[in-house]
Amino acid sequence: MQLVICDDNKAVIKELEKKLKTRYADALSIHSFSTVFSALTYVHDIAKGDVDMAILDINIEDGNGIELARKLQKLYPHIKVIFLTGYLHYAADIFQATPVYFLVKPIQDERLFEAMDRAIVSVDKLRHDMLQVSIKGKICRVLMEDIRYIESEKRTLHIYEKNGKISVLKQINAIEPELPEQFLRCHQSYCVNMNWIKEFASDIFLYSGERIPVSRKRYKEAKQKFLRFIGDQI
Repeated sequence: MQLVICDDNKAVIKELEKKLKTRYADALSIHSFSTVFSALTYVHDIAKGDVDMAILDINIEDGNGIELARKLQKLYPHIKVIFLTGYLHYAADIFQATPVYFLVKPIQDERLFEAMDRAIVSVDKLRHDMLQVSIKGKICRVLMEDIRYIESEKRTLHIYEKNGKISVLKQINAIEPELPEQFLRCHQSYCVNMNWIKEFASDIFLYSGERIPVSRKRYKEAKQKFLRFIGDQI
């Protein structure tokens, strides 16, 4: 998992890095910064949003950690934020963003690890609930439940979801293992979210009004899988 730390106190950064590396070892990749500008530049321009968590000091020399969190979460809502401060009067302001934890200096190991464990659980759940694709060097994450179906056209995948269509250079065979059980491969070129199926006949009809073809080769197996799926929900 990718973690960004932003604190203008280098001793605090060193302390955090030592404790986190000892506890989480290679499971965590840490990127530390002493200014708001450098942290934001890294996340946006270098990591392209591929960051899972951020530990942010609220009172930073060149800016405000809460404002930094708001900017990060506006651009990349999946990033889990842990606030860090030596001043308790800032506690009332942290909910301007959406933190998973609030740590007070001096940092207690128990609280630090509790915050990190909570963030890791949130990231794990989000990874299961979201499909992540790379588009022109940028990370794009889509909620699985918002995806109606995926269509393959030559070497391009079209992901039809709540906010429109996302197109990415990838093959359907490569993305299928990343999809949860509610996705049904009904055709060489189509994978459909069974939660969106209104009617399964010779073709599949979605609640959105869209019609998805079912190949003869896959028809029997696809229909059996759909019947098991709706049976499990009853």
